[in-house]
Amino acid sequence: MPFVGIPSGIIADKLIASKKFNVASVRKLFQIFGTFLPALFLILMSVLKPNTTQAVVFMIIALACSSFTTAGHNANFLDLTTKYTGILYAFSNTTATIPGIIGVSVTGYILDHSNHNWTIIFLLAAFIFLIPGITFIFLAKGEEIDFGDQQNYVQQVSEFEGKSLVFDGHSLSSVLLQQNK
Repeated sequence: MPFVGIPSGIIADKLIASKKFNVASVRKLFQIFGTFLPALFLILMSVLKPNTTQAVVFMIIALACSSFTTAGHNANFLDLTTKYTGILYAFSNTTATIPGIIGVSVTGYILDHSNHNWTIIFLLAAFIFLIPGITFIFLAKGEEIDFGDQQNYVQQVSEFEGKSLVFDGHSLSSVLLQQNK
C-alpha cells in the first residue's frame, strides 16, 4: 500500500502545484481511483471466478488501489481546516470502523445462508467501495471551511512560533533530554 499511497500524494501535490487542476478536482480524482478501482477488481472476482492465484492477484491490486484515497479524502481533511483536522479525521475514522466491526458477522451470516457463495460478498464489498466514492464526488470541497474562529487560531500559532514549551519551569528540550538519560 505505501507503494501506491505515497506516490499518489506526491503526484497529487504536483497536480495542484501546476495550477492546471484545483484542489477539489485532484482530491476527487484520487478518490475515484481509490474507490472505483478496488470495486472493479472485486466485481471481476465475482464475475470471472478466478483460480486461487488470480484471486490473490485481484485482491492485492484492489487493496493497493484503495491507497489512492490517501491523496483523496485523507488529504482533504487538511484542505478543509487546519485547526480541526484531527477531530474531523477521528470522526470519519470512527464512523468508517463500524462496517469493519459488523462486517465479519454479516459476512458469516451471508455465507451460512447462501451455501458459501462468495460472489455476494465480493459484490457487497464493491458496493461498499462505490458508495463513499460517489458521495465524495458530489459532496467534497477543496477549500477551507470557516468555523468562525480560524483567524484567532492563526494568531495564536503566530504568537507561539519562536517560543519554547515550558513544563514546570523546564523547556521541552531539557525535559526530553532528561527522559533519554
